[in-house]
Amino acid sequence: MKKFLIFLLIAIGVGFILVQSINLNKYKHRIEKAVYNATGYKIKIKNDISVSLYPLGIKVSNIAVANPTSFYKKNIAHIGKIYIGVNPFSIFGGGVEIRSIEIDNLKINIVKNKNGRINIASVRKQENKHTGGSSKKSFSIKKLVIKNAALSYIDQSGNLNVLIKNINISSSLKYSAEKGLYKGIYLKGKADIKELGINKLNAVENISLVFDAENGILSIEPIKYMLFKSKANMSIKINLSNNMPTQIKLLDKKLNLLPLSKALYKNIKMSGFLFVSSNIFFNASNYKKSLRGTFLCEGKNIILYGEDLDRILKNAGNITSVDIGSFFIAGPLSILSDKAYYAAKSAQGLIGGKTVITHLFVKVNIKNGIGDLYDAAFSTKENRIAAKGKLNFITNKYDNVRVALLNKIGCAKIIQKIGGSFSNPHIEAASIVKSGIIGKISSFFNKLEKSLGIKKKRCSVFYNGVVKQP
Repeated sequence: MKKFLIFLLIAIGVGFILVQSINLNKYKHRIEKAVYNATGYKIKIKNDISVSLYPLGIKVSNIAVANPTSFYKKNIAHIGKIYIGVNPFSIFGGGVEIRSIEIDNLKINIVKNKNGRINIASVRKQENKHTGGSSKKSFSIKKLVIKNAALSYIDQSGNLNVLIKNINISSSLKYSAEKGLYKGIYLKGKADIKELGINKLNAVENISLVFDAENGILSIEPIKYMLFKSKANMSIKINLSNNMPTQIKLLDKKLNLLPLSKALYKNIKMSGFLFVSSNIFFNASNYKKSLRGTFLCEGKNIILYGEDLDRILKNAGNITSVDIGSFFIAGPLSILSDKAYYAAKSAQGLIGGKTVITHLFVKVNIKNGIGDLYDAAFSTKENRIAAKGKLNFITNKYDNVRVALLNKIGCAKIIQKIGGSFSNPHIEAASIVKSGIIGKISSFFNKLEKSLGIKKKRCSVFYNGVVKQP
C-alpha cells in the first residue's frame, strides 16, 4: 500500500510538471490552421491557452471567427471563453468522450448581403472543399453548456434585422459514426432566451424550450414564450436526414391586440383578444414555394379605434365612397400591412370614434406558397364584411382579393378589389353589385326590369361562412 501511494504521488508530480511545461501558445498558429483545414473557418486565438491536470482540460479565451472578405462585418462569431474537459482514456474504447464543453459570451453574426449570399453558407463551401466527408469517429459530450450568448441576423437585401439576446443552453450530445451525419446525432437539452427582437422591436420575450434529436428528427417542444405581453406556446419538428418538410405548430394562442398594435403599427390601434392557431409545413431548401398548411384566427368584441364603420355606412351619401377594403386590412389582414388603412383614413378625413368588431374569423388554407382565404369575414353591430381571393406568399402580394359589404343573405352590395404587395397594397374604388343592393336603389332596378319584361334573378351569395349577419 505504501509503495502504491509513493507511485501515485510520483505520477501526480510528474503529471503536474508535464502540464506546467506544456506551452500550447507556441502552437496557436498550427491550431488555427488545423481548424481552418478541418472546418473552413478562419479563427484567431487572441489570448493565452491554459491547461489543467485535474480534471484534464483546456481553457481558451477571446477567439474570433472571421467573415469571408465580401461581408461587411469583421467576424462571423466571437467566443469570450471556452473550456473543454476530456477523458483521455476514452480513446482506447473506440470513441472520444468529452466530459464537458462550456462556452461563455458567444456572439454569432449571420449576414445575408444584397446579392443574396449568406456568410455562413460561404464558409460551408470551403468546409466541403477541405473535409471531403463527415466524421468517421464516434464521440460524446456529456455536458454542453452555452451561457450569455447572442445571435444576430441581418438581411441587407430585405432590410430585416433579428437580434436574439441572453441565450443559455444546457445539453448533452452523442454522435455515432455508424449511423451517419444526421441519424447518428443524439441531442437532448433545454434553453432559455431572454429576448428576441425584430427590426429593433422586442416582439418575443422569456422564451423557454426543450429540444431532442434522434434518428435524424429534431423536435423542439414545448416552446413557451411571451409575444407582445401574451403567453404562447408552439412546437417545431425538423427532419435533418432528408428533404422532408419542417413543421411549425402554433397552439391556440390568445393574443392581446393592444400591445401588439402599439408595437407594430403607427396608424392602427386595436384592443381585445384574438385566438390564433396554425399548422405550417415547409422545406428548408425552398420554403416559400413549399409552404403549406392552415392558419386560423378568431376574435369577438375587438375594438378598432379611428372611426365608426357603422356610422360611416349609414351616413354615406354615396356608399361606394366608403373604403371597406381598408377596414378589412385594418382588421383581419392587419398583420400584413397598416398602410392602406392609413391612406384611406387620411383621404376621407376620418377622425375619432371606434368600430366594434363583434365577430372576426379568418381561415387560410395554404398550398405551394399560396394562401386561399377560405373563410374570412368580420361583423359589426350593424354590418358584415367578407373577403375572397389569394395571398401569394412567394411574391408577397395580394392575388385577386375582393372585399364585399354583404346584405342579409350574404350577397355583395359593394365590392372592392385589393392588389399590390402586402407592404404597399393597392385598393381599387368600390363598385356597386346591383343584385345585392336593397332599399330604394334596388326598388328602382326592380321596376325597370318589370317594365322591360326581364325576369328577376336571385343574387349570387358571396359569403356563407362562420360569421353571421348581425
